[in-house]
Amino acid sequence: MLVIRDEQMRAFTAQACKEFEEGRVPELKLRFPVAFERLQEAGVRRLVARAIVVARQLGINSENDVGDLLDLMLLLGESFCDDPAYEFECSPLRDRDLPPEARMALTMARFGLTSPISEAQSLPTASDAHE
Repeated sequence: MLVIRDEQMRAFTAQACKEFEEGRVPELKLRFPVAFERLQEAGVRRLVARAIVVARQLGINSENDVGDLLDLMLLLGESFCDDPAYEFECSPLRDRDLPPEARMALTMARFGLTSPISEAQSLPTASDAHE
């Protein structure tokens, strides 16, 4: 039987997060040129790390879902999921009764978005979202 110790799991997780960041940064530069210019590479890397932390707190684990969360953070702001203006759209993220794989998909649907997102897509403003 294979036994993976906690320190090994932490090393695997750290490596997976680093690979996620390395893959996302150039992709984000292409899909979000305005945000990338504003944040610069260091800021984008910080946001990638923040998205991973927020995703863990929300119980979101899939790479695609973490990527969608990151995309929304770029477009709507780092703390969009705590913004009362987006309470309806973001409530699935905190709903522990929903399976983790459904939370991000439902949130994206409530914003009227499909993955992958780009700056070219038109996002509803907070006031538009509830009209």
